[in-house]
Amino acid sequence: MFLSIIIPVYNTEKYLAECLDSCLNQDIPYSDYEIICVNDGSTDGSLNVLNRYAEKYSNIIIVTKKNSGVSETRNAALELVTGDYVMFLDSDDFFSKNFLKKFKEIASTTLCDRLIFPLYEFINELSPCEVDLKEKNMLKGSMIQEDTLITTCMFRSSIIKRNNIRFDSNLSHGEDTFWLYNYKCISKSKIEYTEQPVYFYRRNSFSATMNNSVDAHIKAVRSYYMIAAMLYDIYMEQKKEKSHNLVDTANYLMVVLRKAMERIAQLPYQDFCEMIKELRALNLFPFKQPPECTYTWQECAKEPSGTGPLRNIFRYYSINPLGLFLAALPYRCERLKIRASRFLRKNPFMNSMLDLKNRVLKR
Repeated sequence: MFLSIIIPVYNTEKYLAECLDSCLNQDIPYSDYEIICVNDGSTDGSLNVLNRYAEKYSNIIIVTKKNSGVSETRNAALELVTGDYVMFLDSDDFFSKNFLKKFKEIASTTLCDRLIFPLYEFINELSPCEVDLKEKNMLKGSMIQEDTLITTCMFRSSIIKRNNIRFDSNLSHGEDTFWLYNYKCISKSKIEYTEQPVYFYRRNSFSATMNNSVDAHIKAVRSYYMIAAMLYDIYMEQKKEKSHNLVDTANYLMVVLRKAMERIAQLPYQDFCEMIKELRALNLFPFKQPPECTYTWQECAKEPSGTGPLRNIFRYYSINPLGLFLAALPYRCERLKIRASRFLRKNPFMNSMLDLKNRVLKR
């Protein structure tokens, strides 16, 4: 069998049919690939959707387990893989149609260990214009500069099995980054596929708002600097041994550390200071980028992060105090604006003036 597609499922009834349809709308026989869906204790109608599809399509495999998070869910699926290659798909995202024949040809010709492809990011639903461009194969995806997403790669399953590469269930964020780092350290071969986007990533505006709490940011920061601390120890060992993986480790270390700083920049001042103290205790802030790191500020500036080149550059330099101050400044200004608005609203006179201004502007 050519491919195993792993889909962790948790309360995505609304999008699950679109996700599964995208896996089925391909140009190779169903006998050439399997779709392993692991239901992570969903409480909505996700399992009903899965059962309905499994009754109709023989290449869909369903596993149901108690809720334990995406890492253990993907690990459960990895135990069942029979394909020569593995791809990961989140259940609220979807693939483009008819690309697997091309991927199979590339894999059989090159015997690649990893195949990388572009991602197209959208909010909630594709617009009519985007749907039209997608049907015409004219949408332009983005290659992830930091190369940290498992969902934009196809992996050789024999490498995963032979080396027992699994996701760390202790990590709430960045678990895919650390998994990919472990895979890359073992395998170097890859082919980049950049013609058309294959993976369509849905940024759910409601979920993003719900996950924007201070506690969620702190949890993310602690996961990221846990990974950074592990990578730093690995980097120091590899430096002594002059390992060939030193460049990869240095790059991943900086990627993860900047993700932590990006989250810290958004925290209220008191929590901001507490996180910085924890990073200082681990000797991770301020931090000098290792000379082996090949990821540059120019690459960071070009990233399609949605915040713009300038803020991307601030994020790049956020590993030192001045860079972190500049990265945090927009969030501080936004909080100040909210506080000022609340203060003015408490004053009856200013409140009436604000209402008058809003009525004038609406006219």
